[in-house]
Amino acid sequence: MAKDEEKTPTVVEKKIEVVTNDIVDEAVKHINGIVKKTVFDGAKQIGEYVFDTFYDNDIERVKSQNPKKDTSFRKLAERCEEDLLVSKTFLGNAVGVAVMCRRLSSKEKTYEGLSHSLQVALLPLREPKLVEAMAERVSDQKLPVRKVRQLVQDKVEKNKDENLGRPPKSVILKALDRSIKVFTLESGRKSFTKKQVADLEPDEVKIAREKAQELVDSLNKLLAELPKK
Repeated sequence: MAKDEEKTPTVVEKKIEVVTNDIVDEAVKHINGIVKKTVFDGAKQIGEYVFDTFYDNDIERVKSQNPKKDTSFRKLAERCEEDLLVSKTFLGNAVGVAVMCRRLSSKEKTYEGLSHSLQVALLPLREPKLVEAMAERVSDQKLPVRKVRQLVQDKVEKNKDENLGRPPKSVILKALDRSIKVFTLESGRKSFTKKQVADLEPDEVKIAREKAQELVDSLNKLLAELPKK
């Protein structure tokens, strides 16, 4: 009896899917759209709810300097450290955006169409006309949040200097001011806690050391070039 012929293994060719940049770009756009819509809608609803509930839709109460104006709101904000699932900063910004949207005229709609992060970045301008003008620029030029924050800070400082009759701040002073703000935590502390340092992963420690040294070198170079008096 003849031996069974050995069967040649069937080679199944797997189709290799080529992921193009277009597919990745489309995925990023789609996912970002979902995130932006979720955050935008959530922040908008929270801001309007808090404004209606704790300020009775009264813009003047929000703008008031009376320390007793928002006792109930402060109590709500204290819950952020307990069982409220948003931060005090998020809560305050949500209310700020809601109020700004109410202060804008019916013809000023560009601000309302921006992402929540861009809306928050424009709040320091305070005046609706300034906010809407900058919103139009942001929308037309498709400026990123980081660039908008810098533009807003420069505008605020310029307005402050003009109101006080002071000359505009130099580039160096503006850069130093921005650096201090970046390193100032929400609590007002201008340094990092031991816990925050301890939470760094070993590879993050190495990167943090390199970046910190780079900052120190830049500051030392500036100090060496500045006249002592």
